[in-house]
Amino acid sequence: QLSSSSKQTTRMSLTIISLLLCSLAMLTSSYPFGSPACVSEPKHGGEPQEDRKELGVTFSKEKNDGVYILTLEATPSSQFKGFLVQTSCPGEFVATLGVAVVECTGALGSAGPETKAVTHTDSSEKEMVEIEFVPVDGDNMEPEFEIAIARNYTTFWTKIMV
Repeated sequence: QLSSSSKQTTRMSLTIISLLLCSLAMLTSSYPFGSPACVSEPKHGGEPQEDRKELGVTFSKEKNDGVYILTLEATPSSQFKGFLVQTSCPGEFVATLGVAVVECTGALGSAGPETKAVTHTDSSEKEMVEIEFVPVDGDNMEPEFEIAIARNYTTFWTKIMV
């Protein structure tokens, strides 16, 4: 038969293990650091939204000193948590605050190395993101970007062309 102190130790150990398992479950239920691959839509499950008016995000693209600046700007009530921007135009994206370059390898059905991409670095609410793209020297073709925006884990829009 267990002593009173052994029972308390066992109970405390079970409580700590339960808390740790709950913490791990919460960590594995989210993917806050952006897309791990160059895919056409998030693999969150569910279908992309159809109504662009519900998105509440405007997109602009301008060239400044040879660098294209792509701006994603949300209305205050339409903030978003994630994005994936891809292009097959020759050049490179620049990693900046909140923007990470994604390596396109072709693994698991994703786009291959001919595609360049960037994604979000965290799952915080975003009102505006500026993304820099530097085309290859001498390339005068204006890049076209394909964008996916995630408002949350289950509400997202894809195939937005800018």
